[in-house]
Amino acid sequence: MKRNTDKTYTATKEINGITYRAQFNGVRECRRALDKYGKTELEFEEYLLANVIVDPPGLQLDDFEDLDECNQVIRFASSVLTGRFRRDENPAADKTGGKKKLADVETGAQ
Repeated sequence: MKRNTDKTYTATKEINGITYRAQFNGVRECRRALDKYGKTELEFEEYLLANVIVDPPGLQLDDFEDLDECNQVIRFASSVLTGRFRRDENPAADKTGGKKKLADVETGAQ
């Protein structure tokens, strides 16, 4: 069985009336980003906004009205960067179509 060679996926989420689209760029890019930017929170968040959030384009930390909204977008981007957002996409395996698991990832629930 041939594996899917296209490792790019996107996910969207509405936060405070704004729809954000984020792109998963593969495991190698995730590991590279965590290795390079995972030590400082500010640099990692800037990386997520510049490289994972693709819509709205050019998003920066100063674009947010408050820290809570920023943190929600960063949690969403982080879940997409690591690929967790699509772990339970198969609706046959989960009656919620993976939405509950995505919500759990975004809120930090175990």
